[in-house]
Amino acid sequence: MSEPNLDYDPLVSAIYQVQMQLGPALDAIETVAQSLSGADARRANEVASKLASEQVFSRRDMSALAPVLQAASSKIEEGRIRKVEYREFGEPEVYWSHTDEALELMRSVQKLAKLRDTIETVYAIRRADQLATKFRSQDG
Repeated sequence: MSEPNLDYDPLVSAIYQVQMQLGPALDAIETVAQSLSGADARRANEVASKLASEQVFSRRDMSALAPVLQAASSKIEEGRIRKVEYREFGEPEVYWSHTDEALELMRSVQKLAKLRDTIETVYAIRRADQLATKFRSQDG
């Protein structure tokens, strides 16, 4: 499926990109919420509610996302495991990996971080538009 040509307005294009990411992000936040507990899980569920209702375009709406991502990152670190690969000849190779659960959580965090970055782009475009309007009004 080809994407519509929305480059005539950068704000519309950025909002479109956010909307295209909401579905995968909603699945991702549900995965994150299931892996967390207590206040972190409640915050993740609040974010899920905001995503489901497309309430993502104000900083206040998405303020709970940062602590959720931080809690999920801590959970990913808990899933870090040390592995040793023994070779027939030579020294064993030691490396770090993650549990399957941590890898799934990592993929979910990446989707949410991508959404966060795209929403930040919307904020930046909106602010640039506000400043441009202000500067234009001063020229007159």
